[in-house]
Amino acid sequence: MAPSNRDRINAMFEQLAPVLDEFLCAHLGDGWFDVFQTRERNNGSTLVQHRNDPAVQLRVIFDEYQRMKGVLRPVHRSYAAELRDARNAWAHNNPFTTEDASPALDPGERLLTPVGAPDWA
Repeated sequence: MAPSNRDRINAMFEQLAPVLDEFLCAHLGDGWFDVFQTRERNNGSTLVQHRNDPAVQLRVIFDEYQRMKGVLRPVHRSYAAELRDARNAWAHNNPFTTEDASPALDPGERLLTPVGAPDWA
């Protein structure tokens, strides 16, 4: 049986999360997540966040883009924004038709090359 569209989206995020963590450590330092959590608490957030949550990782890539400008281009920031939307839809159990899944998977594949995992794409 072929994987469902939700399964394909889930697999993409499972593969992307460790790669993004390595990328963020390499370009922002091993403490990138601690810095993120501190900033969130200082802004009044009480949400429990996790280092390997693609939503957190993609937000940091989007928000800290200027610090990674030599590695990422503006289009990669756009991919991070598209993936955040797809991740939110996936996390809230929205259905994914084939027409929904393909545009969600494409930026994931395109982001893997500049973050250092072209073989996963």
